[in-house]
Amino acid sequence: MAPPARQWPVCRKRWAGFFRALAGRPWQGADTLSLDESGLWQLASPAGTMPLRLVHAWPSAAWVALRFEPGHPSQQGGPLAFTLWKRGLPDHAWRELRLCVEQQIAMPRRILPKEHA
Repeated sequence: MAPPARQWPVCRKRWAGFFRALAGRPWQGADTLSLDESGLWQLASPAGTMPLRLVHAWPSAAWVALRFEPGHPSQQGGPLAFTLWKRGLPDHAWRELRLCVEQQIAMPRRILPKEHA
């Protein structure tokens, strides 16, 4: 997989990101959501990296809610959902996230490279 081109901090705790965003402070969480140059999403955590497939996005003026499924059929676990808040990201990161999500929504379903299948 290509190195990540764009990265955003995420928190798996349901309301922690919301309260940090209300305070206007970016989340300094341990997990990072990224999108590489080939258009594949991944979640990096201290436990490792997991490829993801964007299945739905709910953009709004103040947040973007994203739902992902595991990007590889052998991965265990159900869907993951993240809400990224505008106030919790620098302006350039917010614009880049919105643009990337809009491009992903417009593209057909992504298939992982053969090495991951």
